[in-house]
Amino acid sequence: MLSGGGYSYSKEKAAGFDDLSISEEFGVFGENLLSAAAEYSAGAFGVAAEILANLDDKDSDYDLYVACTAAYDFTESFTANVTGILLVDNSSDGEKPVIGVNPNIGYAYGNHSFEAGVNYETVDGDTFISFPLTYTYSF
Repeated sequence: MLSGGGYSYSKEKAAGFDDLSISEEFGVFGENLLSAAAEYSAGAFGVAAEILANLDDKDSDYDLYVACTAAYDFTESFTANVTGILLVDNSSDGEKPVIGVNPNIGYAYGNHSFEAGVNYETVDGDTFISFPLTYTYSF
């Protein structure tokens, strides 16, 4: 189901979203930006997707950002998800696509929650990897 969407107009061409990638400060910028997000869940399974598009090709290195997450709750305490991202240049700037995948596992017990994952990304033959770990205590 559609959970959000928007249109942004800014006379400043620098308006937009950066840091959509772990490899560089890649992002989508422009005078006219269009975004949408959708989420769906059924029992233990959930999926979410988002899209951001620059409607003015000349204003940004990348013109399209798409991300999708699939999640599954194995138990109340143990969860897993995987997110895929894609940044594409629709113009003649010649930017190579950015492709990423991020699998994560999570465990929660009482007020404590832990999450571990891998961020893998490739662009123009280069590979970037990070290993995010989080611990959260809820009051």
